[in-house]
Amino acid sequence: MISSSLILAHLLFAYTVLIESVLGVRQYQKLQHRVQIDPEARQRFYRRILLIEWAWVAVIGLILLPLPSPLPAIGLVIPQFNGPHQGFVFGAALGLLASTLVLAVLIWKSPPLRRRLRQMLDSPAALLPATSSERRTWVAVALTAGICEELLFRGFLLFYFAHFFPALPQWGAIGISSATFGVAHAYQGGKGVLRTGLLGLVLAFVYVATGSLLPSMALHTLIDVLS
Repeated sequence: MISSSLILAHLLFAYTVLIESVLGVRQYQKLQHRVQIDPEARQRFYRRILLIEWAWVAVIGLILLPLPSPLPAIGLVIPQFNGPHQGFVFGAALGLLASTLVLAVLIWKSPPLRRRLRQMLDSPAALLPATSSERRTWVAVALTAGICEELLFRGFLLFYFAHFFPALPQWGAIGISSATFGVAHAYQGGKGVLRTGLLGLVLAFVYVATGSLLPSMALHTLIDVLS
């Protein structure tokens, strides 16, 4: 990697680990206030998310550009499902997918269950869409999160640890990246950090087991859309 790519890699790592969670909390606090007085506040917040997360992807592209094979370096390859370990993880991923779909249908058919689940999960209500136009934009946000957050928190972070900290065991890199993913959702409160951290752990294992980021992207996107 050339010097400019190295600098960008270190800066993006520092941003991801140290800054992203703080910015997320501050921006969400502002949204909570503005959504009460400005009907367009949520839409502007969504558009800001789209801009920021695709900016991550642009920076990652610049970091990886000097590599001879940049796409495989961050898992953008066809997944491989060979051997019992990969098969187990693939089955677990399918189970997560099926349970998410079933839960979504149950919630859709039952408003009381939807209200109860919102209370149980202490959902960040200000973030969730409330109108049909907001729901359409939310789909774009969910697609973006499924792609961009996987590229940052799984693809880039695991690449970064493997490249700059080769002595760190893979399970250590998975643990740190998953914890970072959870803390990045600190605006959701302690339960949100724990939930997203555990989800990040599952998605990281799916990535490592299949050798591809694509299944993790699909799962992440579906979960966000159905929320």
